[in-house]
Amino acid sequence: MTGPNVLVVDDNRDMADGIGMLLGELPLTVNVAYSASDALARLESSEFALVLSDIRMPYMDGVELLSEIKQRWPRTRVVLLTAFGSIDSAVEAMKEGASDYLTKPVVDSELRLAVERALRQQALMAENVTLRKRLDAPGGMDHVVGSDERMLKIFELVEAVAPSKTTVLMN
Repeated sequence: MTGPNVLVVDDNRDMADGIGMLLGELPLTVNVAYSASDALARLESSEFALVLSDIRMPYMDGVELLSEIKQRWPRTRVVLLTAFGSIDSAVEAMKEGASDYLTKPVVDSELRLAVERALRQQALMAENVTLRKRLDAPGGMDHVVGSDERMLKIFELVEAVAPSKTTVLMN
């Protein structure tokens, strides 16, 4: 299936494959990694909209992975999963930038909702970046429509003062 790229990371292969199969029912492209180092290698080679990661993994845990992802791929959303949920770990995960925090066993509907919400956040962030680039791009008056003589005079004035940092009041 095609759609946003999603990466599932869990050292428990059955859990990772199960979540991958569940998400495979959605219009997503699902990849599975069985360690944080494998996840980082996959992130290096492909762009992912979302990473779902277990917290407790050997060598590098999910919160460390989240921190690395936020530094290197800030537009990628991360949802953390854990069988050992606590308020403290949830607060820490959200402070680090997690989009969501779910406890295992994961309820299918909660997982789908968390994925949809995170992907919506990611899409809004991407749209925001695009719109900001458009706003920051030099534009000129070419895209403004108007043929009234008074508007044409205003266009000329705007073009004349545009290069300066002077405040202009038009009356």
